[in-house]
Amino acid sequence: MFLAGCGGGTDAVPPPLPAVSLSASLLRFPARTGVVLAYSTDSLQPSGWQSAGNVPAVAQPLGYDLDQRLIYFLDRENRLSTLDLEAGVTRPVIEDTRAAAVGPDGAAFAVTSAGELIRIARRTTTTFQAVFSEPPPAMFGTLNGQVVTLSEDSTLTLSLQSPEQPGSPVTIKPGPVTATTWGEMVASASEKEVRLIRPRDPERSERFVLPAPAIDLAFSPSGHRLYLLTSDAQIVVFNRFTAARVKIIDLPGPGDRLRPDPSGRWMLIRPTGADSVWVMDLATLNAPTSALPSSWGPTLPLVAGAASLLTVEGQDVVGWNLSGSLPTPVARVPGGAVDTWLAIPWVPPQRARAFAAALEEASALQDSSLLTQRDRPSSGPTFFLQISSSQSPVWARELADQLVKDGLRATVWRPTGLTDGYRVVIGPFDTRDQAEEAGRGLGRPYFTVTGPQANRP
Repeated sequence: MFLAGCGGGTDAVPPPLPAVSLSASLLRFPARTGVVLAYSTDSLQPSGWQSAGNVPAVAQPLGYDLDQRLIYFLDRENRLSTLDLEAGVTRPVIEDTRAAAVGPDGAAFAVTSAGELIRIARRTTTTFQAVFSEPPPAMFGTLNGQVVTLSEDSTLTLSLQSPEQPGSPVTIKPGPVTATTWGEMVASASEKEVRLIRPRDPERSERFVLPAPAIDLAFSPSGHRLYLLTSDAQIVVFNRFTAARVKIIDLPGPGDRLRPDPSGRWMLIRPTGADSVWVMDLATLNAPTSALPSSWGPTLPLVAGAASLLTVEGQDVVGWNLSGSLPTPVARVPGGAVDTWLAIPWVPPQRARAFAAALEEASALQDSSLLTQRDRPSSGPTFFLQISSSQSPVWARELADQLVKDGLRATVWRPTGLTDGYRVVIGPFDTRDQAEEAGRGLGRPYFTVTGPQANRP
């Protein structure tokens, strides 16, 4: 597919909305044996929670399963381990791990030294049939307990692996590779082309033409936009669903790495050959004008909360507030740069009540601001697309906010019964046909719902 010009995009700035923090806590994992500490995302002050005992030296935090209250990490002995947020204790689950990833639903995947592919989901271990002679250079977890693996033998191939059978390999060209948060789409760039591959249906791949070769690429958290950092110091933005090139952004100089913010609001860019970071506001898509000093590591710099940037200055971590016209330093954690950090949508029990109240207030204001008169449902039946259901209100709000930032009318429905979850829905739509038509363009699982909640203002 050849895309000429920049038609189909929009530079309209989203309406000013109350900031809803998508990561409620920062966890600091020790580079040497020690305790894990939780920090507030805004003040960078300890929040009063720490692990019940020492954990081994941590090489890389991988992700979390909030339903099970587990954090997955790799230690420096290549063991895949878990940190239980309720008990505060750690437990090794897989020895001698050569590659690992955590999927969007909290399932963890690991390839062992014997080449076995193992999944841990809801504290249950499953061994896949696939065997790897070499560790996969990349793995992307998906929904439904599957994982996309990248293999590099004589050729570079992508495969969607399930426990029942090894996936059918899809050959791709060498170059940067990334996947959406949900793993339903993989982007592979080579020379002046980017290829979009659906692992479940690789024959439906699409191709976009670039003005210059891509050095790095990243999807927005909701998967609607694809950002490509090119060799001619530009970022090219595509709308994945409309196949439109949204914008080309000229950077102050060449860059070599992208690190998107989990909320979808900010993009961190590493300038080539410099210990610094450019911060780009994705709500405006304006080019960054200045750089902040920071070296780059496995987890830093990162954006946490609504607008808190953590950078590295020597051995220290410096916190910056991004909400003003210029970033301002607000906090410093001495010695924090030697450790690794993870922002998660979880709060310690002692902070839960205050955080839930603040989140509810901000969410209510945001939903009220987004609901225009045109959007208000009529007295007749209305229809919604249900995207997910979760027991975690923070996780549901995180997904809804990501969808809103990409122009979708997403809200969270609260549970109406003891067994219900927090449901993320898109809508309303006047007819079922309108809802189904919108759902086919989402590129993710959905089903159409209607009911009493659909008629609330």
